[in-house]
Amino acid sequence: MLLLVALVSCNQDQAAVSTVVDTAPPTILGTSVQGGPIPVNAPILLTFNEKINLTSVQRGITLQSSIDAQPITGRITLQLKGREVKYTPTGQMTPGPYVLTVLGVKDTKGNVLTTPFSIFFQAIDSGSIKNPTDVTPPTVVSTTPITDQIVQTTSLLVIRFSEVVDPASAQSGISVPKVKGRIITVGAVVIFEPREPMPIGQQTLEISGVKDLVGNAMSDRHRISFQVTIIPPAEEEASLTVVPSRGGIFWEAEKFVRKKGDSIGSYKVPFKARGNPDQGVKDYVIKNSSAGRFIGVDNGRAVNGSWLKYRFTVPRAGKWYFWGRVIAPSVADNSFFWGVDIGDHEAKNEDDNNCNIWDFFEKEELRQHYTTDWVWFRLNSRNGNPFPGQEMEQHGANPTPLELKTGQHTFHLIDREDGTFIDAIYATMNKRLDVNKSGPTGPLAVEMEPRLSVLWGQLKSSKSR
Repeated sequence: MLLLVALVSCNQDQAAVSTVVDTAPPTILGTSVQGGPIPVNAPILLTFNEKINLTSVQRGITLQSSIDAQPITGRITLQLKGREVKYTPTGQMTPGPYVLTVLGVKDTKGNVLTTPFSIFFQAIDSGSIKNPTDVTPPTVVSTTPITDQIVQTTSLLVIRFSEVVDPASAQSGISVPKVKGRIITVGAVVIFEPREPMPIGQQTLEISGVKDLVGNAMSDRHRISFQVTIIPPAEEEASLTVVPSRGGIFWEAEKFVRKKGDSIGSYKVPFKARGNPDQGVKDYVIKNSSAGRFIGVDNGRAVNGSWLKYRFTVPRAGKWYFWGRVIAPSVADNSFFWGVDIGDHEAKNEDDNNCNIWDFFEKEELRQHYTTDWVWFRLNSRNGNPFPGQEMEQHGANPTPLELKTGQHTFHLIDREDGTFIDAIYATMNKRLDVNKSGPTGPLAVEMEPRLSVLWGQLKSSKSR
């Protein structure tokens, strides 16, 4: 995903641009052998979501018999501007079961498909594909985008059917009104490729009248409404910095410069979050955020070491105290991992010398404050290494700062528990500032640090703001 964001501080026209470099491996959108058999020696098509490196495909695709593992030689070429792989068998296939295996394929940026992808199918004599007794029409299994999803102006729209469909019927039955596009049919998958950038705003993918290979037409009509926005391409990371007029550093959590993995999602308000029945948390709605979006791991999504990377600039060297605006509903939904100024390869969901646990209301005496509303919470650690500021200490009279030099730094936010969300991050050089009371751009005058019991009372009352 490539992302550009412009941010302006309260007093100055200070814009910062953030981009996300492509680090995602290629994925297979569809194949010509989905949903049914193919004639012997028929070409096999694989359609990817992006341009593929030809050499990696020639090395990474194999075809062999499922009976005796006998390999079938083939010629591999690229189509659709490098996104479609055509495998034409040059060896003799006979009727029977076969398996096509894909591994190690790279996109043009060098990202590698490391998970094996195997396609099992039957090769049969020509003319025996159609089954005259088939009276079941095709159905739509899934679409990309789904309803209300945000896509780029040049995104491919993908429809997966329950069986192989007739290309001519897909050509006439699939459209986006007022958008010119090419219809690409690959077995049971149909792709709408815009011929020019789609207009910004709400668009609708319409699907009707699509037939299978024996002429059965789908009985229902689908209208998928989605949002189109501009996400310009970028090759390098850029600085993400906002310095509010009151002297702090602030950034919105969804405005990262790089991402790895897919467990951490970006959500638009209002958002219905899943509860945690085991902890007595019912489903709830997140109604607001700092800029209409936020990030986190909704309950039910498996954490897998995903992370977001932020790049920020410190205008003045010294001691900085960090806060996050978070939602933490229970003891099972209340933490992330984090790391400052570490390498991407060091960002892991582990409590080690590079990363630490950021707890929210973890200590027994704080658990009464679990909430499904936003609350500002100080950055803290679990074991004190590499950041010696444990949860309770951070809300006392002498919280531990991060000692930062003037210039650019990075902050990695890493998944740990599902059901936890974060909206924004703020840093200040005033260790006595109560962000829940004054807000991230509030007065930076030195104040008396409240007692811990008073502070948590303020945190609890902030839910109604």
